Amino acid sequence: MAEKTRANDAAWSDQEDRISALPDGVLEHILGFLPAHQAVQECACPTLAPPLEVHSLSGRLQRHNISNFVSPLLLLRGHITLDEVKFDFEPYLHLHHDIAIWIRHALLCKAQVFIVHFNNVKLGDPPLVSNHLRRIELESVDLEGKFLSFASCPSLEVLKMKICEINLGRISSQSLKHLRIEYCTFRCREWTHISVPSLIILRLNDFMGTTPLLQAMPSLDIASVEPDVDIDDYCYEADFEGCCGLCAKCCGDDDHKGSCVLLGGLLNAMNLELTACPDMFIFGRDLRWCPVFSNLKTLWLNEWCVAAGFDPLICLLEHSPVLEKLTLQLSKGQKWTKQTVGSTYKLPTISGRLNIVEIKCAKVDSRVYKILHFLSKIVLQVNIIMDSKSSRLHPLEEFVGYVNALEIRERTLYHSGYKSLNST
Repeated sequence: MAEKTRANDAAWSDQEDRISALPDGVLEHILGFLPAHQAVQECACPTLAPPLEVHSLSGRLQRHNISNFVSPLLLLRGHITLDEVKFDFEPYLHLHHDIAIWIRHALLCKAQVFIVHFNNVKLGDPPLVSNHLRRIELESVDLEGKFLSFASCPSLEVLKMKICEINLGRISSQSLKHLRIEYCTFRCREWTHISVPSLIILRLNDFMGTTPLLQAMPSLDIASVEPDVDIDDYCYEADFEGCCGLCAKCCGDDDHKGSCVLLGGLLNAMNLELTACPDMFIFGRDLRWCPVFSNLKTLWLNEWCVAAGFDPLICLLEHSPVLEKLTLQLSKGQKWTKQTVGSTYKLPTISGRLNIVEIKCAKVDSRVYKILHFLSKIVLQVNIIMDSKSSRLHPLEEFVGYVNALEIRERTLYHSGYKSLNST
């Protein structure tokens, strides 16, 4: 009888492992029919190691059930190498202590990709330690302490954060190449320092709270910076859109001791996008210490640089010696102050490579005219793009008659102040 049993075991062991050959979707479907403890046992099999994804389904798993499921799932796998680990849970689950343990264990399994979607969970000290981690994605988590200090993650190249609360003083990595921060809130009263000297791509969009301080990024290629309307860096003393020029922050007499907050870290970018509401002073403030963008070839701006006058645009043009393309995006329905009308400007010394300026707008209105009137003195071609319609290049000479017609319309719109505009 014993011999028969051993023979059966040997025959079974010689059979091909067909479970691991199943497509991921089929395998997940089959595991879905198993009780949780059996699914854990199956997932602990070495052939099913990468990737590991754990999420709650329609809130049916309570906190203790999830903890009882995930903890054995990780422990039974031991230190089997994982390619990717993803935790995705419902917002009402209070798993702060559990998630910290799970993260550390996942890193012991040499995970290369680490994803956390977890409303209001707090991630803090100690900082992560991994020689294998290459990519981190965080969504809807609260970050504090030194969690975003990656000195002990020498292989990390990609960090993406979305809808996160950032309450820490520093984000740092010597190896990071791609940083994306979207819809996040910086909660520190002081500037959060971002130190990523190897960065190639930066997306800092729709952020709220206190503006972060960007440090030098010598390898930067592409950068996009767009504060949200709820950012703290507004000038509430100004009578018109822009800076008042009197308060401590506008004058640079605040805690930063008078130097760039954003632009200083972007000076090596080859492709740069700077967009903001006109009454945000952060870009205008930085222009008081504007660096030279010695590598900048393409520049994308919106109304903030022209709404209250052309001085910000002039400053950027003068500090971009190799600029080849400028794009101005005009929002539909955005009103400008009358400060633009009647102003005189010193013509900037601009890049000899600037051949094309694009103006993107819903229609050709008085704002477009003002920009054309200014650009006609410094460039030869303008590309006007209205909505999604196809565009073509226009020598400015083609606009002469049209501009003159608009001058008449301007005169009827702005009886006072237009004379000085017409005389410039």
